[in-house]
Amino acid sequence: MGAVALDGPVMLALAAVAVPFFGLIALWAIYRLVVPHPLVVVDAQGIRDTSLLLAAGLVRWDEIARVYVGGVGRQRFLCVVPADPEAFLRRQAPFKRRLMRANIGLVGAPVNIAQVALPLPIEEIIAAMRAYSPPSSADGALVERQT
Repeated sequence: MGAVALDGPVMLALAAVAVPFFGLIALWAIYRLVVPHPLVVVDAQGIRDTSLLLAAGLVRWDEIARVYVGGVGRQRFLCVVPADPEAFLRRQAPFKRRLMRANIGLVGAPVNIAQVALPLPIEEIIAAMRAYSPPSSADGALVERQT
């Protein structure tokens, strides 16, 4: 097998994709350091995820079917399953929609927030969700444990 040369048009094409992509990620990271704000907010409206550049945003209580602790390898996630996943996914931008579909295949939920991105243990966030969710959602069906 011979080596593939990455010069000329191939290198230019890779650079044209990689530089803007990683540049945006760097700008977002700098912004998050300079203008800190909560990564996850649990309130009377629902759960607001701003943990990543492609975060879910607000997921209202009436949209949430269940929440659980999921995992891939040693990484734990707060997983949120909408009652109507397709309607939820249609609201997302096309690129974000594709990533969320991949999340469903990976851990069973389109909204996944990694423990490493959270300032509190997932269990404390789930406890806050139980406290804020309306009585119709606060039964055992909303929150379950799955690993």
